[in-house]
Amino acid sequence: MAGEPQADCLFCKIVAGEVPATVVRETETTVAFRDINPQAPTHVLVIPKAHHADAASLAAASPEVLADVMCEAREVAVQEKLAVSQNDPTTHGDKGTHGDPTTHGGQGAHGDQGAHSGQGAHSGQGAHSAKGTHGGGPGTGYRVVFNTGSGAGQTVFHAHAHVLGGRGLEWPPG
Repeated sequence: MAGEPQADCLFCKIVAGEVPATVVRETETTVAFRDINPQAPTHVLVIPKAHHADAASLAAASPEVLADVMCEAREVAVQEKLAVSQNDPTTHGDKGTHGDPTTHGGQGAHGDQGAHSGQGAHSGQGAHSAKGTHGGGPGTGYRVVFNTGSGAGQTVFHAHAHVLGGRGLEWPPG
């Protein structure tokens, strides 16, 4: 049942403390931890504590929790020093901070590789940015990805957002 912990779900086991993870943030409704198979120098998964199979199911059942996941994705980006500075005219006014890229890395619990196919990750630069405009240093942006369904690369069927950054990321992805 949606919202209830599933005995065979890896992410439900992380929420319950049964499986270790490198947790970087936790709120009443979410947990954020490092992916054990990172596709970028920073690759953090943000999950709802309640079980929902994918982002679409989460949006239908608990849109407020989906909003919490997105807010935490931004907080992860700020904490990891990926968020774009509001004062940088090349970033279209996105808010965030600049900082030291040496805080990236670490290992955590496994998330799906998604549409990466071993080719890399996704960036928050979007289609409006030129390829390679930013080299992925501090404050150059990040990408938030939800893989929904096996055809999109979802391998853990508990809704989760991938927060990726710390290197130049191309558009279009995959």
